[in-house]
Amino acid sequence: MKKLFSLFAAVLFAGSMMAATSMTCAEAAAAALGGSTAEAVVRGYVTSIAEAFSAKNKNVSFWMADTEDGGQVFEAFRAACETAEDVPTVGDLVEVTGTLTKYNSTPEMAKGCTFTVITPADKPVNLGPKTIAEFLEMKNKKDTCVLTGVITSVLKEDYGNLYLAENLDTLYVYGVLTPEGEAKKFNTLGADVTDTMTIKAVYGEHNGQPQAPNAVFVSVLKGPGVELDTITTAEAVAIAKTLEPAAGKSLSTAETYVVGGFVVKVKDATKHTYYMSDDANTTYGDFQAYQCATIDSEVNVGDYVFVRGKIMNYNGGTYSNYEISSGTLVHGVAPEPTELDTVTVEDAAAIALALENNESTTVNYAVRGYVAKIEEEYSEQYGNISIYMTDDATSTYGALQCRHANIDAEAGQALAAHDKVLIVGKLTNNFYNDKNTAQIDRGKLTVEEKAQAIEKILMNDPQIKKVIMDGVVYIVRDGKMFDLQGAQVR
Repeated sequence: MKKLFSLFAAVLFAGSMMAATSMTCAEAAAAALGGSTAEAVVRGYVTSIAEAFSAKNKNVSFWMADTEDGGQVFEAFRAACETAEDVPTVGDLVEVTGTLTKYNSTPEMAKGCTFTVITPADKPVNLGPKTIAEFLEMKNKKDTCVLTGVITSVLKEDYGNLYLAENLDTLYVYGVLTPEGEAKKFNTLGADVTDTMTIKAVYGEHNGQPQAPNAVFVSVLKGPGVELDTITTAEAVAIAKTLEPAAGKSLSTAETYVVGGFVVKVKDATKHTYYMSDDANTTYGDFQAYQCATIDSEVNVGDYVFVRGKIMNYNGGTYSNYEISSGTLVHGVAPEPTELDTVTVEDAAAIALALENNESTTVNYAVRGYVAKIEEEYSEQYGNISIYMTDDATSTYGALQCRHANIDAEAGQALAAHDKVLIVGKLTNNFYNDKNTAQIDRGKLTVEEKAQAIEKILMNDPQIKKVIMDGVVYIVRDGKMFDLQGAQVR
């Protein structure tokens, strides 16, 4: 059919071809942009289909160049085409006959032009099911692949411009056609965000970025999508620590990982940089998603996310960053919350001091106790405070240092000695100036109970005595015994 149509076109326009100027794509583009409206015959390779075949109007638009991979140099706009079988194939060497023109800044052959296939390209084949990762790796601009993924966002509901994700490999689909090849009918296909969709696609690029232009719809499965095979942030940090770059350098894994965790701090929203933790109760995350583009809504503290990429250890000399850099980050479903096991200050200090110098635990601990003293007042600039904690509600000596603990502004400004608090974070054996200190650095601090006013009075009374009976602290003054709320018990 293609040969018959090409012969028909050649005969029909034989007269005009005699007078038309033969040009390369580059020459035709320059002439059209210069304002020429001459009749011309332009020879070049089909590099992409600009507008799908229209059965109603019997035409198709395609881009041409002087080489097979020359990009979009000159457009054959709505060239006459009888059937879908006659649509040229990317890679075909063609001659287009018609009138030169330009539309805005696009050089083209005017609507109604005709084309003849001089040398057919190798016929494309259907390579069958491929993962999105394989599709992106192959960069095959000729053959069709069958792709399946979760729709994470739809940018144009009529054209079907959307993002498709599979295990955090993401692909921009620039238009989805119906199985019959019709454009601008995506909203009739019943596919939406979180649905799993299958398409037939050919690899393409725009401004150097991969995409699947004019993919053909195959099927859709309604639902929230697929679960991701992930590792925890603690596991990711452990992997990063096996890498040993030189000072000021970085090393990355050869393998790609998907790391799941809670966003505990937004370092730079505009650059998509976040700190992550396995524990939603902490404000300190030791794994970083560094400049990882999001493909859905904005990311906030408390969100559970997946980040995909190669794990990196960046050695800053005096510190190390464990991260995935320039990966892809999407929202996920958080695992079921677990009740935190709490330990006493004494137990926490014992765990910390059993570690090597400056070593930290790999998991967070919840430590419940009392404020012994405030080491550094609440900082409005950084939203943190430094305190010492104790198990003894009346003591001013603390066995656990809580350094730069993150706390709500109002609570931080009102925090006082003897308040009952809970801190969540990683325990560290801090070795400084030949001294070991049990420490939680940048943990999340909450106030559970304010110290009673009478207790504060008693604490400042030099005549009081402290008595511990059955593990409970009492105050004795003038022969009378009080509990820490000020109630007389004896």
